[in-house]
Amino acid sequence: MSFTRSDVQSWLDRCRLPEARRKAERVFENSVRRDVTPGEIDQLERQGNSAENWNTVQVLEGFSPGAVVGNRFEGSVVLGCFDPQEGSAGIPREAGVFYCTLADCWIGSGARVARCGHLSRYFVAAGALIEGVGRIAMSGESSDFGNSLELFHGELYSRRLRAVAELPFPWAVWATSPEAASGASGELLEALFAAADAYASSMRSARGYIGPGAKIRASGVIENTWIGQGVEVDGVGSVRDCTLWAE
Repeated sequence: MSFTRSDVQSWLDRCRLPEARRKAERVFENSVRRDVTPGEIDQLERQGNSAENWNTVQVLEGFSPGAVVGNRFEGSVVLGCFDPQEGSAGIPREAGVFYCTLADCWIGSGARVARCGHLSRYFVAAGALIEGVGRIAMSGESSDFGNSLELFHGELYSRRLRAVAELPFPWAVWATSPEAASGASGELLEALFAAADAYASSMRSARGYIGPGAKIRASGVIENTWIGQGVEVDGVGSVRDCTLWAE
């Protein structure tokens, strides 16, 4: 096989997805945020919004409540900035948050989250679009989003594969080959498994992620899932414990 232990370490150092999430979260966390004002609360309530506790709802600097309609906020919620453009019957369209239940969520500026039954413990990055989804949620304390999946595991199998999102396909083929199973390349196989473990650990988070420009429409349940920049999910019944990303 034409790769070495140093190639494995170089691959791990170059992996993009963990750093992409961390960078997006750092940008959002470092943005100037503030509490909602009494005047904004009044307008939000007139627009059909309610909160378990308005003291746990924050907004980014520059927030305007015009494009936040008909929602329920639970726990710690942070809303970005939206540009309210008046649609039919005076209801804002395009970016904003409409007719959803949000629990412990961050909603990035320019995102559109509409008619989502329940959105819990997710970071929705800037410019993402979510429409007509039944439930998007995290379960358990944290998740590595499917990156700890081990294939061919058990006494019946002589080959093993730890599947992670960015694992090069030729390496996956080699890991399940007779050469790897023979034990002749045991150190290389163990290095690959250790790198996969490190990758899964770097992906682990207590908050799910929907990346910039991602589009999710008319899906039933999305749980413990990391959705990268530009990914489109349309009409899927269930997406659980996985990482979705586009080149």
